[in-house]
Amino acid sequence: MRPAIEIIQLFEGSSLRCSRSTGEQLTTVWHRHPELELLLIERSRGMRFVGDNAEPFQAGDLVLVGPNLPHVWLNNDLPKRPRHNHAASVLIQFRENLLGVDGWKVPEFRAIAGLLQRSRQGVHFTGPDARAAARRMIRLSRTAGVERLAGLLELLDFLAQARGQRLLSSAGYVPKLNRSDGRRIEAVRRYVETNLGRTIRQPRAAALTRLSPARFSAFFRKRMGCTFSAYVNRLRVARVATLLTQEKMNISEACYAAGFGSLSNFNTQFHALKGMSPRAFLRHFRANAGTGQEWLVRNAWIR
Repeated sequence: MRPAIEIIQLFEGSSLRCSRSTGEQLTTVWHRHPELELLLIERSRGMRFVGDNAEPFQAGDLVLVGPNLPHVWLNNDLPKRPRHNHAASVLIQFRENLLGVDGWKVPEFRAIAGLLQRSRQGVHFTGPDARAAARRMIRLSRTAGVERLAGLLELLDFLAQARGQRLLSSAGYVPKLNRSDGRRIEAVRRYVETNLGRTIRQPRAAALTRLSPARFSAFFRKRMGCTFSAYVNRLRVARVATLLTQEKMNISEACYAAGFGSLSNFNTQFHALKGMSPRAFLRHFRANAGTGQEWLVRNAWIR
């Protein structure tokens, strides 16, 4: 299922949205939007889906989601008797051109520009720096005007240099590249995605880039941060996750439809990338989505 397109309305006279809210649950669905989003979970736990990444979350979870990267936080700790303050979060949303087209190019914002680039795969923060950032976010939610904008810039600069940050979504979410490299990576991406359910050969991918197999291997690892075979496995695991949750295939069907040659290799690759077995992944998704995929359909605007 395609992610819902969320239309974010900024308050008049404000270039960003910052709010602290409580409720019976985190009332969000699988969605995307052009704005960047920084979300802190103060209370609640469940499963977090960002791009093709799926992980459990709990109180203290802090993630920066980049423009148009699909995401959802789903509760699995709902009490038998609803409580109006069971889940609590702090949310900041802002446009990438917050400071204008070239605003992030000034030297003082170089670290922030790098963080915004990394956000395209989702960035998860942990440790003392994440806890310090959480306190800053809570203070920021009480501000307005220039003070809020200045506070956001300081917060982004702090996060850009924070320890304990890691990317969530796989390298399948292609980063910005120069024009020549971009064309090569795009050709490889089309080849892989078109043939994902069939045999994929690295020499064929190298030929599309007009590089020798050895040069292609080095080029791909440098530009994408992983080997070509690892990239293919990540996309296949992501395809399986889609087939399980959206097409309602069983695990064996999804395995072979995504191009894996054996169930044993598939299970190994899936667990390595998702941190859980395919059965556990599907069980978590169904449990946390209320009545399953129908819950998402009922609550999402699909386009």
